Amino acid sequence: MRARSLVRFVSAALVAMGLPLTMSVQSATAAPCADIEVVFARGTVEPLPPLGLTGTAFVETLRASAGGRSVGSYGVEYQASGDFSNPTAFARTVLDGISDAQRHVEFIATTCPGTRIVIGGYSQGAVVAGFATMDGVPPGVAPEYDQYIPPPLPPEIASHVAAVVLFAKPSDRFMTDIGAPPIHVSPL
Repeated sequence: MRARSLVRFVSAALVAMGLPLTMSVQSATAAPCADIEVVFARGTVEPLPPLGLTGTAFVETLRASAGGRSVGSYGVEYQASGDFSNPTAFARTVLDGISDAQRHVEFIATTCPGTRIVIGGYSQGAVVAGFATMDGVPPGVAPEYDQYIPPPLPPEIASHVAAVVLFAKPSDRFMTDIGAPPIHVSPL
């Protein structure tokens, strides 16, 4: 419920400031290198791709408080499926999101070494964002699935990540109940 309240508050603040909620979000390719790049994974079947409502509100709020620094954004490309009845297919979409987020972080860190990266996500996207930073196979993953887990970000890439922001992160119990390990954000 807190996440919904936060989204409502941020949305109301944007409207109060005269900013439309459908404001276009700057693409990472629109400018050569932003000072800050937000890599955001939307929640399960959340509307308004590529960032979703929560990601859009987060990026616009960050832009408004960035003190003149430029803020780029990238919506993680993954299905964000709501098909919880097929755990294997569901896990595959999350793994696709993790891989896409990591590829974009690596691209930005390599091509724009001065850019600080913020990885974020809402609900299922929080799972993607948290695991995108992992420093190895999370505890609790069955060994037969190791081959499907994307490798960790190399330390020289991970050092470009300034923050990880998780909205409505699923609880450890929920993750365990669906057969997934709890979300673990790398210390890097």
